[in-house]
Amino acid sequence: MGTPSIILTLDGLSGTGKTTVSEILGSAIGAEVIQVPPLELRTVSPWFAREAENYPQVSAAFFVAGLGMALVQADRIRASGQSCVLDRYQSSTLSHLIALGVDMTHVQEWLPRVAVDVRVLLTCSERIREERLATRQRPNILAERLSDPAFRNLVLAKQNTFNFDLVLNTNDLTLFEVANEIIKRIHASTSV
Repeated sequence: MGTPSIILTLDGLSGTGKTTVSEILGSAIGAEVIQVPPLELRTVSPWFAREAENYPQVSAAFFVAGLGMALVQADRIRASGQSCVLDRYQSSTLSHLIALGVDMTHVQEWLPRVAVDVRVLLTCSERIREERLATRQRPNILAERLSDPAFRNLVLAKQNTFNFDLVLNTNDLTLFEVANEIIKRIHASTSV
């Protein structure tokens, strides 16, 4: 059975497996993978992440623009008959900004209206997340900020206010098993 054209989003804290699962899913279902913020913005992304506390509204504008760019790109991909996986989406992006105290009242109004077909949240224990992050080549500024338990708990609380179609804990599953669970969900939601 083929997979219809969909937009699937993966959210979760840094180190939960989003990028690896996105790549596995992209190969398995023939979907294009888009990282948020998109590659076009990656060179300036560290500055905005680093300055988020000093200039939260400027950082918010950057991250919302990146999310908007990814949504437009995903919508075009789906319209062309292909599927798309967004590696990091609203909860991953916006929860950090909310935790920093950015007034996000109007953010949803700024984003393009693009229907997402399947929303997935990946979670894991803090120990496993830290082990995964330790293997990365360069530290991620947001990941460093998440090492502060108070900030991490605030982000998790905000993240839990978003609606997900599927929540998977990657502690006891390989990332291939996680991808297979997501593929089952895709087929279940598109066969209706």
